[in-house]
This record gives sequence, C-alpha cells and structure tokens, in this order.
Amino acid sequence: MSARKNETHDEYLARRRQQRRQPERLAQARKHARLHRLRNPDKVRHRNKLYYSQNPGARGKLKRTYGITPAIYDRMCAQQNGLCASCGGAPRHGRPLCVDHCHKTKIVRGLICDACNVCAGHIESHRFQMVMAYLARQERSGWDCWGNETDKFRRAEAAE
Repeated sequence: MSARKNETHDEYLARRRQQRRQPERLAQARKHARLHRLRNPDKVRHRNKLYYSQNPGARGKLKRTYGITPAIYDRMCAQQNGLCASCGGAPRHGRPLCVDHCHKTKIVRGLICDACNVCAGHIESHRFQMVMAYLARQERSGWDCWGNETDKFRRAEAAE
C-alpha cells in the first residue's frame, strides 16, 4: 500500500491506522497471532520473559485491577512463602499466584492458586447457595435418592 497522490505522510499513517481497526482485519490479525503463539510457544515464552524482566512496571494489571503494585504483590508472595493462602500448596505449572479479592469491596484478601481461585469464585456465586441447599435437602432425606438403584446397577454389571 502506498501513499495516494497529494497525501501527506501523516495522512497516510492515519489512513493505515484506520484500516487496521476494521473488524475483518482485526479478526485476521488475532487469528494470525493465535496461530503464531500455538506454533511457537517457546519463542513467545522467551520473548515475554525478556520483556517483563526489562520492564518490571509492565505488570500494570495489578495496579489497575487490584490497586497493588508489583512490589506489594512480591512482598505478599514472600510472606506466604510462594504458597497458596488457602490450601498451602505451590502453584501448578509454574503459574503465578492469583490475587484473591472481594468483588464487592475490592479489598485484596491474599494470593491463592488457580484451583482455589476457581473454587472461591464458585463459592461466591449464587449457584453455590443453590448447590448447598440441594446438598442439605439430600442429607435430610438420608441420601436415598439413587443409592439403592446404583447398587442394583453395579450388581447387574458385575454379574454380566
């Protein structure tokens, strides 16, 4: 693509930026980037490590989302010995600990592993309340919903 007749360089750049924002071009760029990440995971990981080691302030999501700096995150992690505040386990697959926070008050509670973060998210949801009520009903009824039936199925399968 070249500059049009009587078009300044700045106008050309503005036109290019505008074209890159078009939905079909964005979708194509996202698809290309995704394929690159899938085909070159080591290269992408190395590039990301290099970038974040050279730009320690780039972890801006901590500040934007939780109101804490990377230094505070690192101090919290050191206080917890790099372990999950909930289960006491190490984070899996070399992943960083998640920042656990109250969604209503936005107050940070601690750093937890992925599994505990997912669990905490479910516990805070309305669905959790429904599941707890369901389990309480089952316990009151003596857990006799399918218990006898499943035993019959198991015995029948074992006999075959």
